[in-house]
Amino acid sequence: MVSYIYCKLNKFDAKSEAISEINSKIIGELPLNLGKLQKSHGDFFPIAATQHELQKKALKKIPSFIHAGCILEKRAYEQCTSEDVAIWKAHFFPSKKLLSLTGGLGVDEWAWAKSGTEVTSIDIDSNLNHLAKYNFDKLKVEIDRQTSDANDFILNNELNNYDLIYIDPDRRDGNTRITNQVASYSPNIFEIIAQNQNLNWLIKLSPMVDADFIEAHLPGNKTYYAVVVKQEVKELLVHIQFTDSQSKTKREVVTIDGTQYNYSSSIFDEGHLAKSTQEYIFEPNGGLLCLKLNRSLHELDGFTPLNIQHTFFKCNVIVPLEMGRLFLPIHEEPILGGLNKIGKTIKSEFNIDAASITARECKLSTEEIRKSLGLKESDTHFLILTKKGNDFLAWVCVKPT
Repeated sequence: MVSYIYCKLNKFDAKSEAISEINSKIIGELPLNLGKLQKSHGDFFPIAATQHELQKKALKKIPSFIHAGCILEKRAYEQCTSEDVAIWKAHFFPSKKLLSLTGGLGVDEWAWAKSGTEVTSIDIDSNLNHLAKYNFDKLKVEIDRQTSDANDFILNNELNNYDLIYIDPDRRDGNTRITNQVASYSPNIFEIIAQNQNLNWLIKLSPMVDADFIEAHLPGNKTYYAVVVKQEVKELLVHIQFTDSQSKTKREVVTIDGTQYNYSSSIFDEGHLAKSTQEYIFEPNGGLLCLKLNRSLHELDGFTPLNIQHTFFKCNVIVPLEMGRLFLPIHEEPILGGLNKIGKTIKSEFNIDAASITARECKLSTEEIRKSLGLKESDTHFLILTKKGNDFLAWVCVKPT
């Protein structure tokens, strides 16, 4: 029923415009009156209700789409790129002529088209394509959206005409997420790239995917980008190029704050890290962990790993906030022993009964640790906790000033 309604969308139709108007206003602030909504929109009620449901989140994720009066489809929206990340992609991977093999809602394509790229976008779902074309008209961008299976399009078209080919494969099997099962993505990126080498590929993957696994199963020279927004890893990108000489695999974390972009390769250049007379504990952000770049931090002057997985370091350098968290211990040596001993020491020696807990390799949940230690939550003190053999190691910390 809903798919059929999407097919009826028409930019000259009054009902379609009424639906569009839902997302051109800040409806998230208004109460949802289902009866009034059904009376107003009739057959379009299922879409109107969906727009109310998605609109509040979408205002943060893809504000330009909402303010333009675009219409959303739930599954496509959930997998779409956020607007600020899409704009960075268009900036960092400039293209004269782009092919997107997995169109979806079209946020990435919108960003490239907005930057002046000639975009061809395909998707196997004709109903979603009808909606996307409607939205592209609202957004005032020209994108050639076609209904086709990726493999069929590749067989019937000359890919060398495109200087960049982008794939954001479907990471669901029905309603089930398959984020880390890359071979089950649709389309199959392993098969497509193996059969179409010597092209310039950009692939969007889930942050849960193991970059080492991708390295072993995809040909070409690869650069990996973990994209981080507000300390959250949004996606893993793999840029694949084919050249005569094999270059060393590169891994990069990019943090995005509006139009400000920071790159790990620049930040962890030793000449850019300011030395400090104080000794901190550093917890790498999710992007560094996603690409396993934390494993090589001990090679830099001033970084000493505190646990096996290298998720905590002692350091005497100032690491920018975008690459992780710095804590300032209030004592030099770690508290060593069982949780009961650590809890008693924290209270008796430091007179602290509340702390925010960050634990790694402890095989216990934060709540289990908190209950065992008898600590309340705090926003001024932090407890860093890990294990060494059978013992726990703990540091009581505060925020650096």
